[in-house]
This record gives sequence, structure tokens and C-alpha cells, in this order.
Amino acid sequence: MNYERNKNYFRNAFSQYGAIIINNMPELFQKITKIVNIFMWVIFGLGLLLLIMGLALGATEILMPMGIAYAVIGIIGALVTLKLKKKKLNVQTSGVSMGAAIDDEVRAFAFKAEEKALDHLGVDEDEVAEADPITFEQYVFGDGIAAVADATDGKWRSEKYKVVKLYFSAHEMHCYVCEFSLTEPKTTYSTKVYFYKDIISIFTEAEETKQGTASFTYDVIKLTTAGGTTFTLGVNEGEETSRSLRALKSLLRAKKAE
Repeated sequence: MNYERNKNYFRNAFSQYGAIIINNMPELFQKITKIVNIFMWVIFGLGLLLLIMGLALGATEILMPMGIAYAVIGIIGALVTLKLKKKKLNVQTSGVSMGAAIDDEVRAFAFKAEEKALDHLGVDEDEVAEADPITFEQYVFGDGIAAVADATDGKWRSEKYKVVKLYFSAHEMHCYVCEFSLTEPKTTYSTKVYFYKDIISIFTEAEETKQGTASFTYDVIKLTTAGGTTFTLGVNEGEETSRSLRALKSLLRAKKAE
């Protein structure tokens, strides 16, 4: 997982609205950043010169405030453009969509996590052979989680991702949940077991979330049980998710009818 690249993608102020320039015109962006950076250093130098002249000429009421203002603006601008210049170099994708590259990396990481599901659940494959396993997954959205609408495909992605793998035994549904970060080496997992007879409903609905001034909706699956437990998971849109959801609902109806 390329944590540094992903961190720049999700945290960089230019990620949402400036990615087209960064990704498609890196040379132009580099030149503009360099010119602005040089200009800011000139402003800083001018500020120092005004301070020196003010002290030398005794014109502290006019030249000193101007010198301080120019020096502060110049140094702040120089440091900011220098930081953007470094981030730009990390964000470049050699003409490949940043979002698509992240999707591929996330899917590979998620697949490795799925391979550990049975070990974490503590069951053998024969014990959960009642039906084929079902997987749901999605980027995680919410307060405090950085998200970006990719400049190339417009798809929203976040710095966290969740995978849920469901296995089915004769009387229980075994649930493996793995959540991992795209910006730091942090992975957590949990396991749950639901008795079919305790599951009341499973349904999908659209939820809205906000990121800065933007807002968007995404689909979530919600499962409720007799004990009041609610399981919520954002899911990727598409035919594969629809088929998996239909298969899950059909299986639950059959099991509750037994």
C-alpha cells in the first residue's frame, strides 16, 4: 500500500479541484509553482530591505510596518508553495487515473484480508458450506474521514475501506469484518455470529454524507436482529452487489422458514 501517495491524494487541498492540473499537466503545474515560489522569496527579500531602510533612515512609522508585512507574506507564501511543490511530485500518476490505481491497490489488499477470514472466525470451510460465501465492500464515509471525488471519473473514495465476508452454516451466519486505512499501516477486524432465527430484516437504503461544501449519497446495507443489533455497511453499486444481496435475502428467507 502506497501510504504516502494516498495521504497526499486524500489530504492535499488540491486533490478534489486541482487534480486535473496535477495529473494531466504536471510540467505546467511545476513551472507555475516554481515561479510563484520565486516571487514569494522576492517579496520576502523586499520586506527585509524595507526593514533595513527603515532602521537606517529612521522612518520606522512607514517603512517598518511595510517591511514586516512584506516579509511575513513572502515567507508564508514561499513555504506554502514549496510544500505544494513537494506534494505535487508525490501525487503525479504518470498519466494513470489516481482513483483507478487506488481501486486496484485496495482490491489487492482486501483480497489478502479475505484470505484470513476463516482463521479469524475459527471455523473450517466444511462447517460453513451451507451456501457460497458472500462479500460486500466499500470505502467508509463519515465525520473525520477524508474523502475525495476523483477528477477523472467523479467517483467518491475515502481514506478507509471496509470488507465484510459472510459465511453460512446450518443455523448461523458468520460475519468477518475487516477495516483498513489507505493512509497509514492500520488494520482492524472483528467477527460476529448471527442466528438465522434472530435476524429480523435486511435492506438497503441511500445515505447522504458531506465532505466540505460537497454532499453525495451512497448505498448501505442494514441488518437488524431481535436483540436490537444493527449492522450497517456501505456497498459498491453494481450488478455483482445486487446479485449478492438477492442471494443473501433468499437464503435468509429459506432459513427462517425451516
